[in-house]
Amino acid sequence: EQSVEITKQCEKFNKQSEKIDEQSVEIIKQSEKINKQSEKINEQSVEITKQSEKINEQSEEITKLHENNIRHLELKLTTMEDLTTKQSEKIDEQSEKMNKQSEKMNEKINEQSEEITKLHENNIRHLELKLTTMEDLTTKQSEKI
Repeated sequence: EQSVEITKQCEKFNKQSEKIDEQSVEIIKQSEKINKQSEKINEQSVEITKQSEKINEQSEEITKLHENNIRHLELKLTTMEDLTTKQSEKIDEQSEKMNKQSEKMNEKINEQSEEITKLHENNIRHLELKLTTMEDLTTKQSEKI
């Protein structure tokens, strides 16, 4: 009788062992998926960084253009001192428009930079959440084992 009971327990143990093996395979598959997602997120992060660098370069170029425009306008104003008041007012208006446009462009670039930073932070939080979930699953599976 004991032998029969031991055989039954061994069979149960073997079935449980098979289930554990299946769960382990599933955990490995999920881990591989998470690793792939992590790689994609890292690639996106690199791309976001590249875009941010391009935006910064554009911002520098816009600033240089802005400075050149100001110098150009200053030169024009100096040479046009003898012109009528109306012409001077028109030049002032153009200068204000250019300054406003430059400011708007700088604001847009800053907004894009902030959005890219937010995306990057969201990607990191998302990855951390997935990793935490995977750790929780692994811990539960380990406890079951």
